[in-house]
Amino acid sequence: MKTFKKMTTVIFASVLLFTLVACGGSKSVVGTWTSVEDDIAYTFVFEKDGTGSLDLSGVSVPFEYKVEDDTITLTMTLLGTTEEDEYTYELSDKTLKLTDDANVTIELTKQ
Repeated sequence: MKTFKKMTTVIFASVLLFTLVACGGSKSVVGTWTSVEDDIAYTFVFEKDGTGSLDLSGVSVPFEYKVEDDTITLTMTLLGTTEEDEYTYELSDKTLKLTDDANVTIELTKQ
């Protein structure tokens, strides 16, 4: 009985530790982000599962994304052609800045 209780305690502590580490205050791009620049409305939706969508003034394009360090990679397929775009990003509580390889930055606000 003591062994079972110790095992249960260890398992519970491990799960709790994993949960605390996973939720450790790190910021996430998950959510809906919007901006209007040069009369173009942008809406990025990032889901927890690594998928999302980009809406450009009413045209929606699904994508998959991957975040590594300060880089976010979007993979989109349009008209049978797959394109992969890399952005460096800066994230604060309500602002997401995406900068492409041409040094063009889009600043988005979390909704």
